[in-house]
Amino acid sequence: MSADGVPGGGSRRLAAVAAGAVAVGLLLILLHRTVAAIVTTWYTSATYNHGFLIIPICFYLAWRRRDLVASVAIAPEWRGLALVVLAAVAWLIGNAAGALVVQELCLVVMIQAVILTMYGLPLFRLLIFPLLYLFFAVPIGDAVIPPLQALTAFSAVGLLNFVGVPVFSDGNVISIPTGSFYVAEACSGVRYLIGSLAIGALFAGLMYRSWGRRVLFLLVSIVVPVVANAVRAFGIILLAYLSNNELAVGVDHIIYGWIFFSLVTFLVLGVGTTFREAEAVPVVTKTGRGNGSLIGIVLAGLLALVPVAAARGYGDFMLDMGPTAAVAPGSPLDAVKLASAFAQ
Repeated sequence: MSADGVPGGGSRRLAAVAAGAVAVGLLLILLHRTVAAIVTTWYTSATYNHGFLIIPICFYLAWRRRDLVASVAIAPEWRGLALVVLAAVAWLIGNAAGALVVQELCLVVMIQAVILTMYGLPLFRLLIFPLLYLFFAVPIGDAVIPPLQALTAFSAVGLLNFVGVPVFSDGNVISIPTGSFYVAEACSGVRYLIGSLAIGALFAGLMYRSWGRRVLFLLVSIVVPVVANAVRAFGIILLAYLSNNELAVGVDHIIYGWIFFSLVTFLVLGVGTTFREAEAVPVVTKTGRGNGSLIGIVLAGLLALVPVAAARGYGDFMLDMGPTAAVAPGSPLDAVKLASAFAQ
Protein backbone atom coordinates (compact mmCIF):
# COMPACT_ATOMS: atom_id res chain seq x y z
CA MET A 1 0.00 0.00 0.00
CA SER A 2 1.42 3.40 -1.00
CA ALA A 3 1.38 6.56 1.05
CA ASP A 4 -1.58 7.67 -1.01
CA GLY A 5 -3.75 4.94 0.37
CA VAL A 6 -3.91 3.28 -3.05
CA PRO A 7 -1.78 0.35 -4.13
CA GLY A 8 1.13 1.58 -6.19
CA GLY A 9 1.88 5.31 -6.38
CA GLY A 10 2.64 5.11 -10.09
CA SER A 11 -0.51 3.16 -10.90
CA ARG A 12 -2.52 5.62 -8.81
CA ARG A 13 -1.19 8.51 -10.84
CA LEU A 14 -2.04 6.73 -14.05
CA ALA A 15 -5.53 5.95 -12.80
CA ALA A 16 -6.00 9.57 -11.70
CA VAL A 17 -4.92 10.82 -15.13
CA ALA A 18 -7.29 8.37 -16.79
CA ALA A 19 -10.13 9.58 -14.55
CA GLY A 20 -9.43 13.17 -15.53
CA ALA A 21 -9.33 12.29 -19.22
CA VAL A 22 -12.67 10.50 -18.92
CA ALA A 23 -14.21 13.45 -17.06
CA VAL A 24 -13.05 15.96 -19.67
CA GLY A 25 -14.16 13.61 -22.44
CA LEU A 26 -17.64 13.34 -20.92
CA LEU A 27 -17.80 17.12 -20.59
CA LEU A 28 -16.98 17.50 -24.28
CA ILE A 29 -19.66 14.94 -25.15
CA LEU A 30 -22.24 16.77 -23.05
CA LEU A 31 -21.43 20.05 -24.79
CA HIS A 32 -20.74 18.52 -28.19
CA ARG A 33 -22.70 21.24 -30.00
CA THR A 34 -20.38 23.90 -28.63
CA VAL A 35 -17.37 21.75 -29.52
CA ALA A 36 -18.73 21.24 -33.04
CA ALA A 37 -19.22 24.99 -33.46
CA ILE A 38 -15.62 25.67 -32.43
CA VAL A 39 -14.20 23.05 -34.81
CA THR A 40 -16.44 24.28 -37.63
CA THR A 41 -15.07 27.78 -37.22
CA TRP A 42 -11.50 26.47 -37.17
CA TYR A 43 -12.14 24.67 -40.43
CA THR A 44 -14.10 27.31 -42.31
CA SER A 45 -12.34 30.51 -41.24
CA ALA A 46 -8.75 31.23 -42.21
CA THR A 47 -8.57 33.61 -39.26
CA TYR A 48 -8.98 30.74 -36.81
CA ASN A 49 -7.23 27.85 -38.58
CA HIS A 50 -4.56 28.03 -35.88
CA GLY A 51 -7.12 26.55 -33.48
CA PHE A 52 -6.17 23.06 -34.62
CA LEU A 53 -2.68 23.66 -33.19
CA ILE A 54 -3.74 24.97 -29.80
CA ILE A 55 -4.69 21.61 -28.27
CA PRO A 56 -1.38 19.88 -29.18
CA ILE A 57 0.52 22.92 -27.92
CA CYS A 58 -1.32 22.75 -24.59
CA PHE A 59 -0.46 19.07 -24.26
CA TYR A 60 3.19 19.86 -25.01
CA LEU A 61 3.27 22.65 -22.41
CA ALA A 62 1.81 20.27 -19.82
CA TRP A 63 4.27 17.53 -20.81
CA ARG A 64 7.20 19.89 -20.17
CA ARG A 65 6.14 20.04 -16.53
CA ARG A 66 5.62 16.30 -16.10
CA ASP A 67 8.33 15.94 -13.45
CA LEU A 68 6.75 18.58 -11.24
CA VAL A 69 3.29 17.22 -11.91
CA ALA A 70 4.45 13.76 -10.87
CA SER A 71 5.72 15.10 -7.54
CA VAL A 72 2.98 17.48 -6.45
CA ALA A 73 0.15 16.43 -4.15
CA ILE A 74 -3.15 15.71 -5.86
CA ALA A 75 -6.37 15.92 -3.92
CA PRO A 76 -9.86 17.19 -4.75
CA GLU A 77 -10.43 20.91 -4.40
CA TRP A 78 -14.13 21.04 -3.59
CA ARG A 79 -14.28 24.81 -3.94
CA GLY A 80 -13.66 24.27 -7.64
CA LEU A 81 -17.24 23.02 -7.90
CA ALA A 82 -18.40 26.62 -7.44
CA LEU A 83 -16.44 27.60 -10.55
CA VAL A 84 -18.00 24.73 -12.48
CA VAL A 85 -21.48 25.87 -11.44
CA LEU A 86 -20.80 29.49 -12.41
CA ALA A 87 -19.41 28.46 -15.80
CA ALA A 88 -22.36 26.12 -16.41
CA VAL A 89 -24.87 28.87 -15.57
CA ALA A 90 -23.02 31.31 -17.84
CA TRP A 91 -23.01 28.68 -20.61
CA LEU A 92 -26.77 28.21 -20.18
CA ILE A 93 -27.34 31.98 -20.43
CA GLY A 94 -25.17 32.10 -23.54
CA ASN A 95 -27.09 29.19 -25.00
CA ALA A 96 -30.43 30.90 -24.36
CA ALA A 97 -29.20 34.19 -25.83
CA GLY A 98 -27.56 32.58 -28.84
CA ALA A 99 -24.18 33.98 -27.77
CA LEU A 100 -21.90 31.32 -29.19
CA VAL A 101 -18.70 32.99 -27.98
CA VAL A 102 -19.99 32.93 -24.40
CA GLN A 103 -20.70 29.21 -24.67
CA GLU A 104 -17.23 28.54 -26.09
CA LEU A 105 -15.46 30.57 -23.41
CA CYS A 106 -17.47 28.83 -20.71
CA LEU A 107 -16.52 25.45 -22.17
CA VAL A 108 -12.84 26.28 -21.63
CA VAL A 109 -13.54 27.53 -18.10
CA MET A 110 -15.42 24.32 -17.31
CA ILE A 111 -12.48 22.21 -18.48
CA GLN A 112 -10.17 24.24 -16.24
CA ALA A 113 -12.60 24.00 -13.33
CA VAL A 114 -12.88 20.22 -13.65
CA ILE A 115 -9.08 19.92 -13.51
CA LEU A 116 -9.01 22.16 -10.45
CA THR A 117 -11.80 20.24 -8.72
CA MET A 118 -10.29 16.80 -9.33
CA TYR A 119 -6.60 17.46 -8.71
CA GLY A 120 -6.40 20.48 -6.44
CA LEU A 121 -4.83 23.92 -6.46
CA PRO A 122 -1.12 22.89 -6.33
CA LEU A 123 -1.34 20.93 -9.59
CA PHE A 124 -3.61 23.57 -11.13
CA ARG A 125 -0.93 26.20 -10.46
CA LEU A 126 1.69 24.06 -12.15
CA LEU A 127 -0.49 23.74 -15.25
CA ILE A 128 -1.82 27.30 -15.25
CA PHE A 129 0.03 28.26 -18.45
CA PRO A 130 -1.26 25.44 -20.70
CA LEU A 131 -4.72 25.77 -19.14
CA LEU A 132 -4.87 29.50 -19.84
CA TYR A 133 -3.37 29.02 -23.30
CA LEU A 134 -6.44 26.91 -24.07
CA PHE A 135 -8.40 30.17 -24.43
CA PHE A 136 -6.68 30.71 -27.78
CA ALA A 137 -8.73 27.79 -29.08
CA VAL A 138 -11.86 29.93 -28.81
CA PRO A 139 -12.65 31.74 -32.10
CA ILE A 140 -12.95 35.21 -30.65
CA GLY A 141 -11.87 38.52 -32.12
CA ASP A 142 -14.47 39.53 -34.69
CA ALA A 143 -15.61 42.38 -32.43
CA VAL A 144 -12.35 44.25 -33.03
CA ILE A 145 -12.67 44.13 -36.84
CA PRO A 146 -14.50 47.50 -37.26
CA PRO A 147 -12.06 49.48 -35.11
CA LEU A 148 -9.13 47.77 -36.83
CA GLN A 149 -10.57 48.72 -40.22
CA ALA A 150 -10.90 52.35 -39.11
CA LEU A 151 -7.39 52.40 -37.63
CA THR A 152 -5.88 50.86 -40.77
CA ALA A 153 -7.62 53.38 -43.02
CA PHE A 154 -6.62 56.30 -40.81
CA SER A 155 -2.98 55.19 -40.64
CA ALA A 156 -2.74 54.53 -44.38
CA VAL A 157 -4.14 57.98 -45.15
CA GLY A 158 -1.65 59.58 -42.78
CA LEU A 159 1.28 57.76 -44.39
CA LEU A 160 0.08 58.69 -47.88
CA ASN A 161 -0.14 62.33 -46.87
CA PHE A 162 3.34 62.08 -45.38
CA VAL A 163 4.89 60.91 -48.68
CA GLY A 164 2.95 63.46 -50.71
CA VAL A 165 0.35 61.25 -52.41
CA PRO A 166 -2.93 63.11 -53.06
CA VAL A 167 -5.55 61.28 -51.01
CA PHE A 168 -9.13 61.64 -49.89
CA SER A 169 -10.82 59.40 -47.36
CA ASP A 170 -14.44 58.77 -46.49
CA GLY A 171 -14.59 56.32 -43.64
CA ASN A 172 -12.92 53.13 -44.84
CA VAL A 173 -12.82 54.28 -48.47
CA ILE A 174 -9.48 55.74 -49.56
CA SER A 175 -9.32 57.55 -52.91
CA ILE A 176 -6.19 58.49 -54.83
CA PRO A 177 -5.88 59.83 -58.42
CA THR A 178 -5.56 56.31 -59.86
CA GLY A 179 -8.58 54.80 -58.07
CA SER A 180 -10.33 54.04 -54.80
CA PHE A 181 -9.59 51.41 -52.19
CA TYR A 182 -11.89 50.01 -49.52
CA VAL A 183 -10.43 48.69 -46.28
CA ALA A 184 -12.60 45.59 -46.02
CA GLU A 185 -12.87 43.18 -43.10
CA ALA A 186 -10.22 40.95 -44.68
CA CYS A 187 -7.89 43.95 -44.69
CA SER A 188 -8.44 44.81 -41.03
CA GLY A 189 -5.50 42.68 -39.93
CA VAL A 190 -7.49 40.73 -37.36
CA ARG A 191 -5.97 37.42 -38.46
CA TYR A 192 -2.48 38.88 -38.11
CA LEU A 193 -3.34 40.21 -34.66
CA ILE A 194 -4.81 36.92 -33.39
CA GLY A 195 -1.95 34.89 -34.85
CA SER A 196 0.62 37.25 -33.36
CA LEU A 197 -1.02 37.08 -29.94
CA ALA A 198 -1.06 33.27 -29.98
CA ILE A 199 2.59 33.10 -31.01
CA GLY A 200 3.58 35.91 -28.65
CA ALA A 201 1.90 34.32 -25.63
CA LEU A 202 3.61 31.00 -26.32
CA PHE A 203 6.97 32.67 -26.83
CA ALA A 204 6.64 34.81 -23.69
CA GLY A 205 5.65 31.82 -21.57
CA LEU A 206 8.59 29.74 -22.77
CA MET A 207 11.31 32.39 -22.94
CA TYR A 208 10.63 34.67 -19.96
CA ARG A 209 10.20 34.08 -16.24
CA SER A 210 9.41 37.62 -15.07
CA TRP A 211 5.87 38.84 -15.62
CA GLY A 212 7.21 42.26 -16.61
CA ARG A 213 8.92 40.88 -19.70
CA ARG A 214 5.99 38.63 -20.51
CA VAL A 215 3.50 41.50 -20.44
CA LEU A 216 5.87 43.72 -22.42
CA PHE A 217 6.28 41.10 -25.15
CA LEU A 218 2.51 40.58 -25.31
CA LEU A 219 2.05 44.32 -25.80
CA VAL A 220 4.63 44.20 -28.59
CA SER A 221 2.72 41.26 -30.10
CA ILE A 222 -0.37 43.47 -30.22
CA VAL A 223 1.18 46.69 -31.48
CA VAL A 224 3.48 45.23 -34.15
CA PRO A 225 0.81 43.43 -36.25
CA VAL A 226 -1.47 46.47 -36.11
CA VAL A 227 1.31 48.76 -37.31
CA ALA A 228 2.49 46.20 -39.87
CA ASN A 229 -1.00 45.89 -41.31
CA ALA A 230 -1.25 49.67 -41.67
CA VAL A 231 2.11 49.67 -43.50
CA ARG A 232 0.85 46.82 -45.70
CA ALA A 233 -2.27 48.79 -46.69
CA PHE A 234 -0.17 51.89 -47.30
CA GLY A 235 2.25 49.91 -49.46
CA ILE A 236 -0.54 48.50 -51.63
CA ILE A 237 -2.05 51.93 -52.27
CA LEU A 238 1.36 53.49 -52.90
CA LEU A 239 2.24 50.78 -55.43
CA ALA A 240 -1.09 51.35 -57.14
CA TYR A 241 -0.36 55.07 -57.37
CA LEU A 242 3.19 54.64 -58.66
CA SER A 243 2.33 51.91 -61.19
CA ASN A 244 -1.04 53.23 -62.30
CA ASN A 245 -2.77 50.18 -60.75
CA GLU A 246 -0.62 47.67 -62.63
CA LEU A 247 1.08 46.16 -59.57
CA ALA A 248 -1.36 46.50 -56.70
CA VAL A 249 -3.84 43.79 -57.72
CA GLY A 250 -1.84 40.62 -57.12
CA VAL A 251 0.81 41.90 -54.76
CA ASP A 252 -1.54 41.96 -51.77
CA HIS A 253 -1.76 38.19 -51.40
CA ILE A 254 1.74 37.32 -52.60
CA ILE A 255 4.01 39.81 -50.85
CA TYR A 256 1.99 41.85 -48.39
CA GLY A 257 -0.07 38.98 -47.00
CA TRP A 258 1.16 36.20 -44.75
CA ILE A 259 4.69 36.42 -46.14
CA PHE A 260 4.96 40.02 -44.95
CA PHE A 261 3.43 39.08 -41.59
CA SER A 262 5.78 36.10 -41.23
CA LEU A 263 8.83 38.26 -41.84
CA VAL A 264 7.69 40.78 -39.26
CA THR A 265 6.92 38.01 -36.76
CA PHE A 266 10.31 36.37 -37.21
CA LEU A 267 11.93 39.76 -36.68
CA VAL A 268 10.02 40.32 -33.45
CA LEU A 269 10.82 36.82 -32.20
CA GLY A 270 14.47 37.31 -33.10
CA VAL A 271 14.65 40.52 -31.09
CA GLY A 272 12.73 38.90 -28.25
CA THR A 273 15.18 35.98 -28.13
CA THR A 274 18.01 38.34 -27.23
CA PHE A 275 16.21 39.17 -23.99
CA ARG A 276 15.32 35.61 -23.03
CA GLU A 277 15.75 34.50 -19.44
CA ALA A 278 17.27 31.19 -18.42
CA GLU A 279 14.65 28.72 -17.30
CA ALA A 280 14.74 28.13 -13.58
CA VAL A 281 15.72 24.60 -12.59
CA PRO A 282 12.65 23.16 -10.87
CA VAL A 283 13.08 21.79 -7.38
CA VAL A 284 11.23 18.48 -7.27
CA THR A 285 10.18 17.41 -3.82
CA LYS A 286 8.60 14.10 -2.97
CA THR A 287 6.99 15.19 0.29
CA GLY A 288 3.26 15.49 0.67
CA ARG A 289 2.38 13.51 -2.41
CA GLY A 290 -1.11 12.26 -3.09
CA ASN A 291 -3.11 13.42 -0.06
CA GLY A 292 -6.39 12.50 -1.71
CA SER A 293 -7.70 9.04 -2.44
CA LEU A 294 -8.43 7.87 -5.96
CA ILE A 295 -12.07 7.40 -5.00
CA GLY A 296 -12.21 11.03 -3.89
CA ILE A 297 -10.72 12.20 -7.20
CA VAL A 298 -13.22 10.15 -9.20
CA LEU A 299 -16.08 11.42 -7.05
CA ALA A 300 -14.93 15.00 -7.57
CA GLY A 301 -14.96 14.46 -11.32
CA LEU A 302 -18.47 13.01 -11.24
CA LEU A 303 -19.79 15.85 -9.09
CA ALA A 304 -18.18 18.41 -11.39
CA LEU A 305 -20.11 16.98 -14.32
CA VAL A 306 -23.49 17.27 -12.56
CA PRO A 307 -23.98 21.04 -13.15
CA VAL A 308 -22.74 20.63 -16.72
CA ALA A 309 -25.27 17.89 -17.39
CA ALA A 310 -27.97 19.96 -15.69
CA ALA A 311 -27.20 23.00 -17.86
CA ARG A 312 -27.21 20.86 -21.00
CA GLY A 313 -30.46 19.18 -19.99
CA TYR A 314 -32.23 22.43 -19.16
CA GLY A 315 -31.00 23.98 -22.38
CA ASP A 316 -32.45 21.09 -24.39
CA PHE A 317 -35.69 21.34 -22.41
CA MET A 318 -36.03 25.02 -23.30
CA LEU A 319 -35.53 24.21 -26.97
CA ASP A 320 -38.44 21.77 -26.87
CA MET A 321 -40.95 24.08 -25.23
CA GLY A 322 -42.92 25.13 -28.28
CA PRO A 323 -42.89 27.37 -31.36
CA THR A 324 -40.57 29.95 -29.86
CA ALA A 325 -38.16 27.25 -28.83
CA ALA A 326 -38.14 25.87 -32.36
CA VAL A 327 -36.20 28.89 -33.52
CA ALA A 328 -34.22 29.36 -30.34
CA PRO A 329 -30.44 29.40 -30.72
CA GLY A 330 -28.43 26.43 -29.64
CA SER A 331 -29.52 23.69 -32.05
CA PRO A 332 -26.81 21.92 -34.05
CA LEU A 333 -27.95 23.69 -37.23
CA ASP A 334 -27.85 27.07 -35.52
CA ALA A 335 -24.38 26.29 -34.19
CA VAL A 336 -23.13 25.61 -37.70
CA LYS A 337 -24.84 28.74 -39.03
CA LEU A 338 -23.34 30.88 -36.30
CA ALA A 339 -19.93 29.34 -36.85
CA SER A 340 -20.24 30.09 -40.56
CA ALA A 341 -21.18 33.67 -39.76
CA PHE A 342 -18.08 33.96 -37.59
CA ALA A 343 -15.97 32.63 -40.43
CA GLN A 344 -17.24 35.37 -42.70
